[in-house]
Amino acid sequence: MRERRLFAALCDDRGRRTGRQEIQASVAEGVSRIRGGLRVPIMHNLISADVSPLTICAVTVVASAAGGFLPVSALEPVLVGIAAVARPTMILPVVALATVTQMASKTALYLASRKANHALSPRKRAFLDRMRIRLDGRRWLQMLMVLASAIFGLPPFYMVTVASGAIGLPLRDYLVAGTLGRATRFTILMMLPQLFAAAHR
Repeated sequence: MRERRLFAALCDDRGRRTGRQEIQASVAEGVSRIRGGLRVPIMHNLISADVSPLTICAVTVVASAAGGFLPVSALEPVLVGIAAVARPTMILPVVALATVTQMASKTALYLASRKANHALSPRKRAFLDRMRIRLDGRRWLQMLMVLASAIFGLPPFYMVTVASGAIGLPLRDYLVAGTLGRATRFTILMMLPQLFAAAHR
């Protein structure tokens, strides 16, 4: 009699544990589905938001123009963000707009550095004189320096722009190398969201 009671109690305890485990599993699955159901539409709405092309162009112009005059710019993160929400047909127009706008700002900085050369300290003027001597007559090296800086940011494009104006680098050479470099850099940045999405498919 006692053995039957013990056996019944044991079965009843196992049944309760199994029931609890099933309930816990069901609750966890339901929570997971709810979270997943909320997360997917929210992310989809954020990524596929139909942002106005006029808004995209306005943000691009402001960020590019400001970034042309500042030693440190937030233009690159802005472009990556725009690429994440903009339509694919907007990628190339945004790249062209960002390139033209920033090069316009950089040209103004270049011209200002030419006129402000006399205001530099003797130490900085001596450094620029040494740089001018090393690059004098080496047009390909001058343009390569501007191109590398415009693409990779090393040395910083702001410093290279100021130095180019101060040492008298021809404006045409600066514009050709700088425009090509910035267009390359911005195109790569704008393609990052598509590359990231393709890698996680």
